[in-house]
Amino acid sequence: MRTGLPSQMIEVHEPARLLIVIDQTTETIDRAIQLITPLKEWLDNDWVRLAARSPDSQNLLLYRSTGWETIFLGSEYQTPKAQNAEQIIAGRTTTIPVHQLTGHAA
Repeated sequence: MRTGLPSQMIEVHEPARLLIVIDQTTETIDRAIQLITPLKEWLDNDWVRLAARSPDSQNLLLYRSTGWETIFLGSEYQTPKAQNAEQIIAGRTTTIPVHQLTGHAA
């Protein structure tokens, strides 16, 4: 093993599980989960993450075995904007949040 190999390619990555985001009410999603037993097991054990985006409020809720948890309110969140990817990644060593690329000066 070369010196430094364990730290290569982890600078801007965090371990993550598959995240599924569904644009639907939590009531409708709950009914679907009850019909798919293996999916419920995956979600309850945090092997897969599930979020619901409320079609009405734009709020995001995260599925937990104990119930839905609001992770942020749509009215309070603004996606960061950048003209190009280079503006976002330059000098970063931590996870980069989702950005909107504008293609022009933001």
